[in-house]
Amino acid sequence: MHFDMDAGLTMVSDPRRLAALRRLALLDTKAELAFDRLTDLVTRVLDVPIALVSLVDDDRQFFKSAVGLPEPWASERETPLSHSLCKYTLAGEPLVLDDARAYPEFKDNLAVTEIGVVGYAGVPLVTSEGFALGTLCAMDTKPHPWSEEDLTILADLSAAVVTEIELRASAQVAERQAATVVGLQHVTESLSAVSTPSEAAEVVLGQGLRVLGADAGVVGLLSEDGTELNIIAVLGHHSDLIRQHRTVPILAPLPIAETARFGHAMYFESRQAAHDYFAGQDLQPYSAFYAAFEAVAAVPLIVDDRVLGSFALRYRRTHDFSEEGTDFFETLARQCAQAIERTQLLEAERQARLQVERLARAKEEFLSDVAHDLQNPLTSIKGFAQILLRQARRGELDADRVMRSATQIESTARRMEDLIQELLDVAALEGGNSVLLRLQPVDLVAVARRVASTQAGRASERVIRVETEQPRVIGQWDERRIERVIANLLSNAIKYTARDGRIDVRVRQNSDENLALIEVQDNGIGIPEGDLPHIFDRFRRGSNVEGTTSGTGLGLAGVKQLVEQHGGTISIKSTVGHGTTVSVEIPCARLPESEDS
Repeated sequence: MHFDMDAGLTMVSDPRRLAALRRLALLDTKAELAFDRLTDLVTRVLDVPIALVSLVDDDRQFFKSAVGLPEPWASERETPLSHSLCKYTLAGEPLVLDDARAYPEFKDNLAVTEIGVVGYAGVPLVTSEGFALGTLCAMDTKPHPWSEEDLTILADLSAAVVTEIELRASAQVAERQAATVVGLQHVTESLSAVSTPSEAAEVVLGQGLRVLGADAGVVGLLSEDGTELNIIAVLGHHSDLIRQHRTVPILAPLPIAETARFGHAMYFESRQAAHDYFAGQDLQPYSAFYAAFEAVAAVPLIVDDRVLGSFALRYRRTHDFSEEGTDFFETLARQCAQAIERTQLLEAERQARLQVERLARAKEEFLSDVAHDLQNPLTSIKGFAQILLRQARRGELDADRVMRSATQIESTARRMEDLIQELLDVAALEGGNSVLLRLQPVDLVAVARRVASTQAGRASERVIRVETEQPRVIGQWDERRIERVIANLLSNAIKYTARDGRIDVRVRQNSDENLALIEVQDNGIGIPEGDLPHIFDRFRRGSNVEGTTSGTGLGLAGVKQLVEQHGGTISIKSTVGHGTTVSVEIPCARLPESEDS
């Protein structure tokens, strides 16, 4: 007998054949009467003790039906391929052995030496797609001459087995389609109730694994700068693996990153297929991802042509991705993307409402504080005026008294004028208008000392020091507005520093760059790191002082705008519990765009 053994053995590991076998979902299933009737018929018609419907996997043969098989094989319903004669039929040709012991190439097979197979006839189970799944075989424990009629009967019964398999598969397709419809309905209902992207991702992951039979899944969202994926939901992956890769670079040689990067779906039926795709790239940092799974599918999460992230499913064995399965997967991804966008919009709306409410509260506090700040000098003016009136009625006025009272009234009125002018400046700048700078030669050191002296009365036991490297720092600036900048910074430092604290005001000139530098440093309560990016926003104050420390929250916004109109910059460094340093840099030379008009 001439039989091409190698042809059958080559087909054992063929990925398309294995995918077709696994797609039918017959492996490791319970015995079924329809198949048992056919194997029983084989034993009775061909007068043999053993008949099998054997499905050949890549490392074993599984018996969907077995009649007459000795123990322990009958209970285990599978053997390693070392005990298989059926594997030789996978090229599509029957194998017929009257006495396997008489053939050198078969006599040492463990099916012969351990199970006791002597006579063997096996006809491949070839599907309508042309894939050999295994065999319907008849076996005898003694030599068995097989007639042409025997082989014809076995071939007919083999065709009947294939028909039963494909009918079963058609029924499973119908069931899966029904499950898909139910699954999509469940997803739609569940997604309507989610409030976060993670909740939406968990819903579609659960349905994806259940309906598509995947072993694990992951959903990632693109970072704001688009350089990495942030993993927001995981099922089936080892926790250590996910802890190590909570974020995945968008350039990583992984399907989940690649599909987010280019915006198209990717399906790899085997690990080797994925390795071939990423050939030439360093897979070592992600070897754990590949080691745990065989097949992988990844689809982008897209809304209005915008990629939000990606959705990946993984399988522990090779997997043939049917059109039906990929359609469902991609529909899930679309639903997930839409739900994620909806939750993001809802969150943005919620944050906007909170911001409006916070601004409303801040404005109420601001108006209250402004009224208080204006009330104090008004009270002083009223008091001085009443004193003058009483003295005038009594005839006690003299030039010195009038001069002192008038000077105090003028000073107080000037403070009111400064406060009103500051409010007008900020209102103009907020409206997109610039303020009129009256530029003139100004000594920044003198201004800083004057402000520190004025603020000393409010500083209580706090120590204020003015440090300078040069006796004078001269530049073309609006003196009153530069004074207001320093006064605001110093006032904040006093307000948020304990009574025994220290405040340093440093002034110096960088002659190389013709810049003046002002630095106000305190050892006060500091600003939370999360508040720093917004600390120059109008009506914004640190979250650790809102509602506890009096202030309008307007000062730093006004300071920043005045500094920038002078052509300068302002920055802030702060650590909670250790203090804050505000640094201002302004050009000393007169800038054309800031000329006095």
